[in-house]
Amino acid sequence: MKIASVINYCTNEYRFLKSCVDEALKFSEQVLITVCDHFFDGSSEDLNALEQTFSEFPNCQFLFYPYILDKVPRKLLKKIGDNFCCTFSRAIGFSYTKKDIDYLLFLDTDEIVESDKFNNWLKVFPLSQFDAVKLSNYWYFRESKYRAKTWEDSVVMVRKKALSRKTLLQEGDRFASFNHVKGKTKRHCTGEDNCPFIHHYSWVRTKEEMLRKVTTWGHRKERNWVDLVEEEFSREFNGIDFIHGYEFEEVDPFVKIDVEKKVQKKSISDKKNVYRVTQKELFAILGKGFQRFLPLTPPIRKNLI
Repeated sequence: MKIASVINYCTNEYRFLKSCVDEALKFSEQVLITVCDHFFDGSSEDLNALEQTFSEFPNCQFLFYPYILDKVPRKLLKKIGDNFCCTFSRAIGFSYTKKDIDYLLFLDTDEIVESDKFNNWLKVFPLSQFDAVKLSNYWYFRESKYRAKTWEDSVVMVRKKALSRKTLLQEGDRFASFNHVKGKTKRHCTGEDNCPFIHHYSWVRTKEEMLRKVTTWGHRKERNWVDLVEEEFSREFNGIDFIHGYEFEEVDPFVKIDVEKKVQKKSISDKKNVYRVTQKELFAILGKGFQRFLPLTPPIRKNLI
């Protein structure tokens, strides 16, 4: 089975990127990192930091694309909901996978796969029988040593032949892709030890980064996130998160996340691992409402790795 890992990235996730990529490269035929020139709320990205990041990961293919939310038909935005940009990024990654890829693993940068356990699972799990699986993950808050006792299964792996623009561009992000495939599916997949092999560090952040997260992500309108973050950082961690209300245990981290790590300034080399997706190609991926830009699927570029 040939797997392509499609990773959604922005500079607010930088501290997780190396661990995410290092693990993904151990089992992926192709690693595609989708990144927009704006955050999903329309605020400007740190373009200098992005250029530095591109240079640090020459073994990955970055798909760098322009923000077009203001050009997307309202009907489509309403259909997909607040997570449109996140969902669209995954559709972009799907559009540039190699022809011989069998399965796509859709990751966020803060989701780090324990590759040894994952590879062992692939050897014994009858993956070919399923069009889509959801993989159980550990969930962390504040620091990488605080792990929730409750498991989640946010990461989705889908057979490429079962995917299309229609299955991807639906409300519900990755879960929509899982729900809309026609074949056999399975949730809460774990390793041979019956434990997760994915570590989700979504809320392991500084106060500044957590505020950036809650003001730019797709769920930003659901609660008064800023007040919740302010209250959280007014004290030490009390053992309960404000998102789900999970209880936590203290563990030895699989990856010790350094919350003070910043993008390192280095000389920028010739970045052949960056493909700058055009607006026309984005409209082709969207399809409906942009018929004049057909064909629907952009061609695979020769410089993609």
